[in-house]
Amino acid sequence: MTFKKLVFYCITLPEMVWHRFVDRVCVPIWLWLHDVKMGKGCRFTGFPVIRVKSGARIQLGHRVYVNSRPYTNTATIPHRTMISAIDERARIIIHDEVGLSGVSIVAKDYVEIGPRTQVGSGTVIWDTDFHPLDPEKRRIHRTSGAESAPIRIGADVFIGARCIILKGVTIGDGSVIGAGSVVTSSIPSGVIAAGNPARVIRSLKDKD
Repeated sequence: MTFKKLVFYCITLPEMVWHRFVDRVCVPIWLWLHDVKMGKGCRFTGFPVIRVKSGARIQLGHRVYVNSRPYTNTATIPHRTMISAIDERARIIIHDEVGLSGVSIVAKDYVEIGPRTQVGSGTVIWDTDFHPLDPEKRRIHRTSGAESAPIRIGADVFIGARCIILKGVTIGDGSVIGAGSVVTSSIPSGVIAAGNPARVIRSLKDKD
């Protein structure tokens, strides 16, 4: 070990120890305090933002990985991962071995992410419009009456960085969503889709 590496190690060691304590001890307790159900082997990097309305439910499967610390990912994470169930009937179900990095998930109704799906940095998954589209309704109340519809993301899906997944969307098993895409309608299984709005580009079975 060179002298520079030794100095670097000595300087960064306290921060590394602190981060490990936070990730392995504090974050699981934080989620437990919010009544988040967790499977075995879940891993966390940094504190996620968790909001759970009374009566709502957030459930993580086994070996889920949630990254909420900037500069710990190849693609810089723009913010902490945020998982919010904002209505008493809301459900967020994240299955086994899902990976989330700086992702924002908001459910007023239902969001489900299938096993082994990877969601890229800065992606948002929102099952609600947050505000009613009718200006007359917004004058009465800014948020009351906003439409929502379930989002279902299948198994083995790869969602690139900074995508937007909107209400009522289903993404089929094994599909790939290109970075920066806005998904406003359902995507079948086994395809690559990209764009605004996202369209199927080709099947993953098509080698050409």
